[in-house]
This record gives sequence, structure tokens and C-alpha cells, in this order.
Amino acid sequence: MSTVVLPGGGRTNVRHRIGLTAWLLIGVGLADPLGGEGCLCGEPWSPLAEAGEQSPDVRALIPRPVVLEKRLDVSSLSELKIENPHGRILIREGGPDRILLRIESNLPIAEDMVRLKAGKGHMSLRCATRQPEQALDVYVTVPPALRIEAKAEEGTVQVHGRPRAVRVETLSGDVILGIPVEDIRAELVWIEGYVRYAGPSLPRVERPALPQSPVPSAAPSPAILAGKLGQGRLSVQVRTLNGWVELGPPTAPGRLILGMLPPQPMTRAARVLAENRQSVLGEALRLLEPRLLRLLEPEGPVSWPVASAEEEDVIRLEAPLVNLLLSVTDAEGKVLSGLAANEFTVLEDGVRQEVRHFAVETSPFNLALLLDVSGSMRGQFEMLRQAARRFLEVMRAEDRVALLLFARDVEVVAPLTHDRAQVLRALEAVVPPLGSTALYDAIGYALVEVLGPVRGQRNALVVLTDGRDSSLAYRGTPLWTDPLRRPGSFLRFEDLVPGVVQSDALIYPIMIENEAELEAALNESGREQVRAGTRLAEEHLRRLADLSGGRFYRIQSLNQLEGVYEEIAADLRTIYSLAYTPVRAERDGSWRRIEVRVARPGARVRARPGYFAR
Repeated sequence: MSTVVLPGGGRTNVRHRIGLTAWLLIGVGLADPLGGEGCLCGEPWSPLAEAGEQSPDVRALIPRPVVLEKRLDVSSLSELKIENPHGRILIREGGPDRILLRIESNLPIAEDMVRLKAGKGHMSLRCATRQPEQALDVYVTVPPALRIEAKAEEGTVQVHGRPRAVRVETLSGDVILGIPVEDIRAELVWIEGYVRYAGPSLPRVERPALPQSPVPSAAPSPAILAGKLGQGRLSVQVRTLNGWVELGPPTAPGRLILGMLPPQPMTRAARVLAENRQSVLGEALRLLEPRLLRLLEPEGPVSWPVASAEEEDVIRLEAPLVNLLLSVTDAEGKVLSGLAANEFTVLEDGVRQEVRHFAVETSPFNLALLLDVSGSMRGQFEMLRQAARRFLEVMRAEDRVALLLFARDVEVVAPLTHDRAQVLRALEAVVPPLGSTALYDAIGYALVEVLGPVRGQRNALVVLTDGRDSSLAYRGTPLWTDPLRRPGSFLRFEDLVPGVVQSDALIYPIMIENEAELEAALNESGREQVRAGTRLAEEHLRRLADLSGGRFYRIQSLNQLEGVYEEIAADLRTIYSLAYTPVRAERDGSWRRIEVRVARPGARVRARPGYFAR
């Protein structure tokens, strides 16, 4: 990657919170070690094996959380209790006689943090952490017809499926129960006295839910919704200090909404990404937010959208080729043009590969322009509109351009097209979306939905933003992994990175400095938070450029964009396309390190550092 800053303006070592993955795979079964109380690991923890050595620099670019997994055979289980005061609890129904347990954290997980107790017909799991900044999220797939009890504090509790009974306790954590509501007996209690609820109509009960204190208090009495639907065979009990409670599917007829501040609404970008079974971003979203599982088709994979006849005119590479877009410069940074195929050598994990495809820099590009119009960029839309017009002017007529705007959600102003007039008409008519900054969702959407259908062609994504996804303000809190309870993207940065690696698009982030404007109305503590957010945002954008083979730019004002756009356009005109069929053909999910050499003294190559063999 090149960086341009314009003038004027447990058992695995994890270096920091968004450091390396420590995939910890646990043994199978409830054998002797779990007859009584013990740690989660009946067998010693072991890292998931990796094929090929990965350089430390590349490893640092691919952050993932620490994960524990266990598969349990439970033929006679009838009751499951989970207590996790340091994060979320997400439970969904799976096959019979088996529990799949996954615990995810931002920091290493020691053995004594996860305690599992199993007895005849029942099982309990209790999680604890050693550091206040550590969060644990518990994902459990369970058999149907269990009695489920879950207890959390600030983290959300979700239960989806057909349990026999459900009891949930939280402090401020929300409770999402995606269960049938036609035959339930429910009692929902808000201890602070304020109902926050979505679901079927239930009567309000005027009686104390907790023992009365003899000491008079000005605090309101608990608020209670209770009642029976149908025969009342499914018992549902919820007790929360002030959390949001959601009962039944969101589309159920007669659904009521009571109280203020419901969870963040699902965005179009999150829904579309979750529906895509071939993208690792869809997989990440479905794991992070189980409600998105309902969007999937009952069976069969969701394929990439089919390219139009216009798209077929652009050079297409057939799978299973690995596609590379390369920029080559001399020792002084001057672009080297006119290189021939026989001057390139491609190595994968140190093994030479046969180049099957080579294209010179004159081949057309598909380019998506993604503009940040969120609240932190307020007042600059007209300048952004002018910048977009200028960018269209510097691109070649044979290149296709798409234009997208984003704030909390994404709006496609114009799909990939050669028709510049169409893009300009749409740009003049568009009203920018409002809301927080969901940068990671927007980038994921552009890679999957706009550039995904033309994978294997010469693709690039230009992102103009201040870089601060609104979710960054909640990093290190229980809300970081809970997208329904905070603004910003559903995807976290560590979820986005595998999608960038999976894509073959070059990413050119352009970061606009607006610290001074944001700091003007803040005290020193607030200003330091803005600076810290800016530093992290810049780090993230640099990584995206590194992983894709693109370039990172930082500017102080939109007036500097013209020079940047011209540089990007010139860069795209000097990109080489190579493709090869890997000697190692198995798709085992391992990281494959790529090195490209050019037979010219002092030549420097900018390209993505590798890929996951999925």
C-alpha cells in the first residue's frame, strides 16, 4: 500500500484488542470431565492449524476475536441455564440431542472464565472476566423444547426457536424472544417502572412484582405486562431494570410498540448482506445478529447476482483463478508501464505459480464511488456533489462508474454504467440519507452488491469519509458487539476485513480531516475522544488499503479532492491484471500469502498480500 497525506493540513498471545485470531477448538461430548463442575475444555485447547506461514505484518492486518467452540451430545437434556454478566447471550434452535457452544471475546479467554456444570437432564454455564474492558458473547445452538434460563446485565439476550419455557433477567440489556406467541403465558417486569415493549397485546397488571420494602421510596413501582394467549402452554418470564423487551416475530399481526427507544432498526445494507450466503460478510452478520437468519431462503445457496449483457463486454476471468491487480513503480515512485507477462513472477506461500492471464493497463475498470453524507459530514453535501462530478470527468469513457451515498444506511444513486449523464441526473435529484455513520456496512455493501457481480474483472472502490464509524464510540463496552443497541454499522471492523480479503477490488480511502470542527463545542475530555477516534479510524482505513492493494489519502478539505481524484484515475490507468490457478488446489479456508516479483532493478509492487482459500 502507498499512503498519501496532502500538505496543509488464555493460550494464545493477542497484542491488542483487535489483534490476531486465536481459534481454539474444543473436544466433543460430555464425557467424564464434565460429570461435575469444571472448565469448558474437557480436552486441552488447541489452535486451529494453519497451512503456510504468514508474515507478522500481514497477520496484524487481519484482526479477529478470540473464539472458543464446543460441540456437546445431550440426548436427555431438558434444562439449560446461562449466566453472562459481561456480554450478550444468543440462543437459537438447532437439531436434536446436540448443543453447539461458541464464546467470542475481544481478549484472550482463560480456562477459569468459562465454567460448565452438567447433571442429569440439566446444564449450566457461567462466564466471568478478569478485566473490566473484556467482553464475552455466548452463542448457543440448542435442541427444541428446552427450559431456558438466561441472565445478563448490559448485554442483550436473544432466544429464537420453540423452547418449553423461557426465563430471562437483565439490567439494561434488551431481551429479544423470537418464539411462537400463539400459546404463551407471559409475565414481563420492568423494575424501574417504565414499559419498553414490542409484541402481542398483554394486559398491564397493577400489583407488585417484587417484595415490598418497609422503607418508603420515591422510586416508581415496577411495571408489569402479563397475560395468556391460547392455552398458555409456553411460560415466558422476563425481569429487567429498564431493557427493551421484544416478544414474537416483528411481522406478527396485532403487534404493539410501547415506550421509548426501541433497538436500532435493521438497515437495508445489513439485510442485503445477511441474505448473501457466499459472502463472508453475510456469515458474520448472521452470527452477530441472529434475527437476520430469518431473511435466508429455506434452502439452497444465494448466488451472486447475474451480470447484465453490458457487464459481459468487460474482460471476465473464470474461476478458480486467483485474480491480482498490481501497481508497479521504480525506486523513486515513478510508475513502470509497458511491462510484459514474462517479467512477472507470482509466489503463493513461497511456491511459484503459473500465470494464466495477463492484461495491460489499458483494460477498462469498474469503479464504485462511495460518499459519506452522515451527520459528521453535515453541511458539505454540495461540495461532495461537485467532487463527484469532477471524478466522473477524469474517468475514461470505457470505464463504468457506480455512485453510492451512505449515512446510517446505503443509497445506490446509480449502478455501474457507462452512461455519465444517467449518473449526473441521479446525483442532481438525490436527497442524502440521514443518520449516524455506518461506514463498515457501506463498504461491505459496495463490495458485495455493486462489485460482487463483476468479480474477476478490474474493480476499485473509492471511499470519501471522515472515517469514524459511529460504532467506534462504543468500543470496549458491552454494546460494541450489540448493533441493535448502538448507532453505526452492524458489521465491526474485524468482521469487514475478511470481506475485503475475499473481494478482488482495490480500495482507495480518502479521509477528510474535520477534527477541529467536531472539537469546537467539546471540553478537553470530549476533544481527546475525537482525537482517539480519528487515530483509530485512520488506522482502519490504512489497513483496508493495505489488504486490497489500494492507496490511502488524507486531506484537510474537499478543495484538495481534485488532485487526489486525478492521482487515483492515473493509478487505475497503470494497473496490471494477473491471474493464476493455485498449485495447491484445496479450499481449506487457510491464509495463502502472495508475493509478486518484477524482473526490473528497483521495481516495487503494490498488491493485496494474500487471500483465504475458501
